[in-house]
Parts: sequence; C-alpha cells; structure tokens
Amino acid sequence: MTGLDLDAILRQADFAQPEKQKGKIVYLVANGDLRDSANQVCWPEQEKMEAAVKEAFNDRGYQVIRAHQYDPKLKHGFINSQAMGNQVFHDIPVDATVVVAESVWEYSHHILGALVGRHDGKILTIANYSGTHPGLVGMSNLNASLLKHGRDFATVWSEDFTDDKFNRRLNQFLKKGFINYDHSHIHDWNDMSDKDLDKYAKAMEIGEAFARRLLLERAIMGPLDEMCMGMENAVIPNDLLYHIGIGKENISQSELLSEMRKVSRSEAKGVIEWCRKEGMTFHTEPKDPAKGPNETTDLTERQLLEQGRMYVAAVRIAEKYGLNVIGIQYQQGLKDCCAASDLAEGLLNNPHRPPVTSLVTGNFIRPGRAIPNMNEVDQGCGVDLVLSDLIWNAFGEDPSANQEDVRWSRPYSGEAMSSTGRKVKLDNEEVWVELLSGSAPASQFAKGYKSAHGYRQPGMYFPLGGSTLSGEGKPGEVVVSRVFIDSDGSLSMNLMRGAVVGLPHKETQDRLDLTTPQWPIKSLVRYGVDRDAMIQHPSNHETVLYASSADMANTLMFAKAAMANALGMNTYRWGNHDLSSSIEAKSRR
Repeated sequence: MTGLDLDAILRQADFAQPEKQKGKIVYLVANGDLRDSANQVCWPEQEKMEAAVKEAFNDRGYQVIRAHQYDPKLKHGFINSQAMGNQVFHDIPVDATVVVAESVWEYSHHILGALVGRHDGKILTIANYSGTHPGLVGMSNLNASLLKHGRDFATVWSEDFTDDKFNRRLNQFLKKGFINYDHSHIHDWNDMSDKDLDKYAKAMEIGEAFARRLLLERAIMGPLDEMCMGMENAVIPNDLLYHIGIGKENISQSELLSEMRKVSRSEAKGVIEWCRKEGMTFHTEPKDPAKGPNETTDLTERQLLEQGRMYVAAVRIAEKYGLNVIGIQYQQGLKDCCAASDLAEGLLNNPHRPPVTSLVTGNFIRPGRAIPNMNEVDQGCGVDLVLSDLIWNAFGEDPSANQEDVRWSRPYSGEAMSSTGRKVKLDNEEVWVELLSGSAPASQFAKGYKSAHGYRQPGMYFPLGGSTLSGEGKPGEVVVSRVFIDSDGSLSMNLMRGAVVGLPHKETQDRLDLTTPQWPIKSLVRYGVDRDAMIQHPSNHETVLYASSADMANTLMFAKAAMANALGMNTYRWGNHDLSSSIEAKSRR
C-alpha cells in the first residue's frame, strides 16, 4: 500500500448527515407504481388526498413537508423507482415521522429498504378508501412488507379524511406514536371452544394427517421469477418452506416465452376453440369497425392465440418440473413481451380445462385436475394452494381457487341471492368487492364458461393486450385465507368464513364501473369481520375457495387450519363461523 493516501480514500466515504428532527414536523412521501401511465391516472386523486391529509396535520399544529415534488415531465408526483426512493430518503432526518400517503397501487420496494434499514422514526401509512384508486390495496402491500421485516408502523384509511374514526386514530398516533386496534375478531388456533373441538375433531385429524403426508412426500412451487409488482410480502424464504414440506423451483419467465414458441398454431387455436365450445364469449369486435382490428385498443385473435400458447406452455412446464403450484409473474416483464396471462391463469385453476398433450408421454397432462396458479407469483397464495388442493380434493369438493385483491367495500341494503337459490335481505351489510385481474376460474361463475367473458385488458396495464377471464362470482359459502410472514419471522395463516352473494345487476355493474369493469368480481360478506378490522389484514391478497354448504365450509376451514398448525404455522381464525348466522341459514328462514 506504499504511496496510497489512505486518509484521502477514507474521505471519499464522507457524506452529509441529515439533520435531526426538529419541532412538530412530518415528512410526507407518496410511493407509486413503476408504470408512469398508472401514476398519471391516479395523480389527481393523490393531490386531493394529500390536501386533506395536510389540512388534518396542520389543524393539529404540525407542518407537513413533502419530501419530493411533482414532476412536470412525468405528470405526477409519485416515487416511481427504488433509486428515486433512496434519493428521497437521503434528505429525510432518520428520526423523523414519515407519512406514506397512498391513492395508487405502489411498488413497496421503492421505499421499503429505506424504511426498514435506514429510518428510525415513526411511520404512519395512510390510504384513501376507494375502489377506483386502490390506495388501500397498495397500502396493504406495504404494511405486510413492513410486518415481514418486523418494522413498527401505524396505519389508517378514510374516504375523505374528516370522519371521526380517522381523527381519533390520527390524534392517538400523534400523541402516543401508535394506534390501538380492536383484535377481538382474531382468535388463536389454540383458543378453541369445546363445541368446536368436538364437532370438527375428525376434520382436524384429517388435516393433521395431510400435514404428515406433505412433510414426507413434499411439494414444489414454481414461481416464474421471484417477485412481482413490489410485493416483497409475497416472497417466502426457502428456509421457512423447507420445514413445511415445500420447495421452490425458481424458473425464469424466459422459459415460458421459449416454451410458447414451441406450441403450434393449431394447439393454441385449439385452446381458444375449446373455450368457445364451452360457451365463453370473447369480445373481439373492433372499436372502430370501419378500420378493423386495432392491436392497441382491441382484443384480437392474435392475442388470443398467444394466450393459448401460454396456457399450453405453462402446463408443460408444470409437468417438466413436477410442480404442484405454478406462478406467472403477470405484469412486469411479461407485459412488454406478450399478451396478458389472465386467460391462461384462470384455465389452470379449473379442473375442467382444455386438454394438453405431453411431449414426453403423449398422454394428456393431469386430466381432470387443476394446476393451481399463484397469480403475481404470490408465494403466500402458493403455500395456501398446496394445502387447499390436498384438502378440497380429499373431501371431494371443487378445488378451484381464486386469489383476490382486498380491493374495497361499501354497505349494501336490499335483496341478495344466496347459494340456496333463495334471496336474503341484507341491512347495511358491508359487501366487499373481491377483484383481481388474473387467475379467476370459470368454475367460480354461476354458469361456468357459459357466463365467462373475455375483454381486452386495459392498455394502461397491458400494452400488448390479451383477454381477461371475467365473470360474476356465483353465490356460495366460502373459506377465505392468507399465508404470511408475521413480525416475529414465522410463517402464519389467517382463515375466515364468509359468503359470496349475488347482488342486483345494477349494483354489481356500478361496483365494476368504480373499479375495473373488464375484470372478474365477487361480492363477499365476511362473517364477524367488519370493514375496519381488515386494516390489520397482513396482505393485499387473500385466497377464496367455495364449499358445497356452510357446514362443509366450516369443516374444510378446520381441516386446513389444523394442517397449517401441524406444519408449525401460527394459525388464526378471524371472525365467527356460527352456522346459524351464515347467509345459507338466513336464506332458509
């Protein structure tokens, strides 16, 4: 090292330390989408939200400093990359109170590293409660990612940021640095009534037996690339998976594209024609008939054939690697290479799906069985699907699963259709819009493929188009669950009971119009879990499976919960599962 000026080298590491927090100041950041097209659409709502939030803090004597400014070239003021996030946090005091305000889907990793690894101050996440601008979905993603890393935070949502609950919670946060939430709807698995122990003893015995079988035989999840859309909460480390009998086969999306090229036109066309023969309607009519099909605005036969190729390729990849569950990354990456994956994902999740011939054996690949798909490579959903596929098939129930966004809800009063075919009267019932673009199987629609529609994906999300697999969720008793990593680093599962109800067409259409009308929808009533209890939900996603009756839904829930618990997961039941208060029971009165 002769001749080196080590002190000069050391000085290269010098940097200006941000000042310490002074006075009643909060720093506001607005984390956003990686896609500026989405950021631009949601910016007006974000401006409106920030004005209301700023006023709420100002009224309490706090100064709000926006840590980054509106970009006139990008036409929005969101953080749109991890590099930008690092730059923004460079100038925020490490002990400052940071408010993350969301009225858009956001990619959590843009700011997650700074919040977890750099920042020592208090964190408050705030979202608008809106179906059109999914801040609450984005906030749930960030919250779950913070939870995974054991980072303390408080959270609140509101429709207009003037309601009493928002004001009470904000006051508590500013005074104490935290917000108390009601946990009465959350029940530890080990806290079980004698009635449940007796009634569901055999179901739990079955679940525990399947846990032992899984540990012995093991299962494989196949994510096509590791993370999608900033959802770090959806990435589960191998060391947690290995101990529950699951391994990961990490597969590149490039392999999917490569396999798609090997699928013949006739095979791809056969997938689409199979769907049409089953009754599915693809809306390929041009928006401008005089000019004919337009790839940038219309759903075209070319896009459908590409989706047919994707479905065949995914089935063959599942066969190649022996996958129990496959996951297509869905948007980032693939959106710039080919049509959307929605149609392929929905077909995969349905036991009744187009046949695919193995290039190795010449036989159909897993006929009559779903090949469960974890939409957006959400591995929390993937673990759930491994357990659910075993339990639902064992009981002879339909194993078709759908991963859903915890999108939005609003009260509904009036008649709704139940699983019995009878109407029930709902009085100011909080009915959730369960809505996610991909992975919806037609078996969860009232008339299967006959009530399934394919609409072109919105260009804002998917410039190369592709068909959705859209429809209205059929009325039925359901089990809702989520696998997640808790703040102590342990793998955990929440389960709750509820029912999908059939709302009048006008009400359903209004809810679709307020969200994304091209996507499949379910109208979900949660049992014993009110709207604001869901602010504690540890993910932006949940998994929904139907059961043939309310009693069977309870049985399946207890079997799956027992399986998860036997595998060592922290297991929690949310809400209630009293058969007499189910939608099914109400419809019979």
